Amino acid sequence: STYWNLGFGLNEGDVKNDDEGMANMADLGGSMAFLLKKIKG
Repeated sequence: STYWNLGFGLNEGDVKNDDEGMANMADLGGSMAFLLKKIKG
């Protein structure tokens, strides 16, 4: 990932409006998928 793996929000669903947090989570997911593909072969 490129930054801390968290998002911010006060109320339920607010994290979806944290654009930077959501982009970081997407990057983290891509990195995890890449690693799992490499491990699996």
